[in-house]
Amino acid sequence: MDRRHRLVAALGFFCIVIALLSSLGEAQPSVLWMANPVLPNDTALIYGGDFNSTTEVSICSTPTGSTECTTVAALQSWYFSVKFAIPSIDPLSVYRVVIDGVSGEILLNAAEVGWIHGDAGSQGATPGGFLR
Repeated sequence: MDRRHRLVAALGFFCIVIALLSSLGEAQPSVLWMANPVLPNDTALIYGGDFNSTTEVSICSTPTGSTECTTVAALQSWYFSVKFAIPSIDPLSVYRVVIDGVSGEILLNAAEVGWIHGDAGSQGATPGGFLR
């Protein structure tokens, strides 16, 4: 092959690679930490990554598949975090949050287990044993 054919082949390969990479879609935001607890009219902060283009946040007052959601605008977003206001909905509820419709479900005000201890130590509990 002469130089011209190699150049055309290289450009074609480059175009295919660009097309494949662009078809992967946008990265989903990842969550490392979130402000808990939050009440209605509080500002919620979620920290993680890939929040650059966040424009809206959907908030539901229950984590069990409710279709009654409120969409609010992001107050501030940059690569590492997004801030938004919790609307006046059920107070002291667990809020299911979806960021720009692409993130997985994020639960605000949900109980988190910090540690467990059973009769088998930090490994858990034995059948019929206790777990605290």
